[in-house]
Amino acid sequence: MLTRRALLAAAGATGLGVLAACTGRSTDRPAPSPVPEGAGLQAAGQREQLLAVGDFGMLNFPDGHLTYLATGTGYRAWVSSALPAGGGRTVALDTDDLVSFRPAATEGGDAVAGLAPARGTVAIDADYCGPGSVFPSADGASLWLVYHAENHTFAGVTNVGSPFYASIGLASSTDGGLTWQRRGTVITGQVPRDDRPAPRDVVGAGSPCALVADGLVHVFYVDWNLASPDQIHLARAPLDAVDDPAAWTKWHEGSFSTPGAGGASSAVVERPGDGDVTVFAGNPSVSWNTHLGQYVLVHESADGYWWTRSDQLTDWGPAERFLATDAPALAGTTFVSYPTLLSAGPGGDQVTDRDAHLYFAASEDAGSHSLWRVPVRFPAT
Repeated sequence: MLTRRALLAAAGATGLGVLAACTGRSTDRPAPSPVPEGAGLQAAGQREQLLAVGDFGMLNFPDGHLTYLATGTGYRAWVSSALPAGGGRTVALDTDDLVSFRPAATEGGDAVAGLAPARGTVAIDADYCGPGSVFPSADGASLWLVYHAENHTFAGVTNVGSPFYASIGLASSTDGGLTWQRRGTVITGQVPRDDRPAPRDVVGAGSPCALVADGLVHVFYVDWNLASPDQIHLARAPLDAVDDPAAWTKWHEGSFSTPGAGGASSAVVERPGDGDVTVFAGNPSVSWNTHLGQYVLVHESADGYWWTRSDQLTDWGPAERFLATDAPALAGTTFVSYPTLLSAGPGGDQVTDRDAHLYFAASEDAGSHSLWRVPVRFPAT
């Protein structure tokens, strides 16, 4: 997947339990979202490394959103990671506290991927398939995964790294997310994939993060097109019809009115501040925050990490930066990316409270990145 460095270059050119929150929250209330007040969300300490490069054979992880569910005895998380076999894959990790992680399955000491690239030149995930978000099915009998898929072939040439075409795929699991079965494509970008050379380093729709509310699955993602900046868009489908591609619609000019596959769409979160500095808004992490009583969205831009909040998922207040890329907590890193805001609890990654952590990928040299976190705190209400 594209890292901050590549984004900047591109811009220039059976279930684990029921989610305990969000599903009863209205997404259609007309009240406007308030502007963040006071000190806002703040980083509240120094970073700590949770897994190192090479642990359990894992490299370049996380490489997107970090998603987890409560299991009753702890938590199961899913990350995108390269393994010795190569390619971005979906890997399940078990943890008691979201601090110490271990693979849910191993072989020869290495983590085992539950979903691996399809290979070839045709499939949407021929070269990469990383989460995304995991959430229970409507009947609680299985799990769904929305995932970031990449195909690196343009004009008959398969590229290493980039350029690539991104799509959002769907997979299901009946063994607690150890293995996944592909269920098809649910969201594609506004620029169609064709046999011509790549028009830029990345095209399509990807970096998804899902939130379940009012019986609907809302997927926030980045649309990489040729006409507007790289920003955060939104599509949704009924939870009980999530595997029907025709049930997915995109937010476009004030309503959910266009097809999830190929339809036009409008950004719901635009790049903040001075666009020449922030460049893009990407890698969204969305949750219901019990402290604020609102939805919270954290995202990445070229100059750091920003947050915004909303009552209804489609109308977001002005974003505020809470952690700059040159902040003391990030001193010594050569690379940081892929933010996920998490609080440990029964609601999984879809619910946060006042005390949370920003999980992210970082590297202190020119090599692979690995899992770190820094504490953050929301303002008093």
